[in-house]
Amino acid sequence: RYGTGSPAALYAAGAAVVWGGALAGGLVLRDAEVRHRVDVLELRSAERLRLARELHDLVAHQITGIVVRVQAAHRVAERTGGDTATFAELETAGATALSAMRRLVGALRTGDEDLFVPPADLATAVDRAVPDDDRIHLDVSPDLATLAVAPEVVTTTHRLLTESLTNVRRHAPDAAEVRVSVHHEPPGRLRVEVVNDGAARPARRGGYGLLGMVERVAAVGGTVQAGPADGRRWRVLARLPLEPG
Repeated sequence: RYGTGSPAALYAAGAAVVWGGALAGGLVLRDAEVRHRVDVLELRSAERLRLARELHDLVAHQITGIVVRVQAAHRVAERTGGDTATFAELETAGATALSAMRRLVGALRTGDEDLFVPPADLATAVDRAVPDDDRIHLDVSPDLATLAVAPEVVTTTHRLLTESLTNVRRHAPDAAEVRVSVHHEPPGRLRVEVVNDGAARPARRGGYGLLGMVERVAAVGGTVQAGPADGRRWRVLARLPLEPG
């Protein structure tokens, strides 16, 4: 009744093409959104695993130091005739805790990873993260080395600076000036800022590097923001508690 040249058939064919195109476009967008969500979940999981490994190494380092001191006190007590039973119990408990951590959390480490050596203080963390580069201007509080800061905040500051400066090299290689500042803001907070004049932008939607930083900073109770600043600059600004609540 309706041939291929009839208006009704042409209308139906056109409608089918439009509907098929819309459906295909919707599926492509949905697939892209699903892939983005999967990427974000994988990144967050990877960052949490990395944080767990670092915390394992940090706590293992501290427990090792405690055990060594207890062993020394135990030997002194033996020579002076003091009570050695308590020291023996502490030494055994410390060694047991260290072994348990290595068994439970050490499984998170891959074979090619080195043991993480935590920075001794904030000054060391900043010194390790900031390379010797004429473009980089460093401004830090004078009391950074003596400031009482939780070890996980020290390692987070180191990672934040490392990631921010890596992003500058990757996304703003022509930046002529990079300013890094780490300052103590009473009461009990640390302000970390990295600004470059290359007007860098995250390379991918959502800024996956930024998501990693947000995940790490949030773990210690801090906040981080990244975005354009005056004068065609790009700024990363984080505020961290010295002692996570």
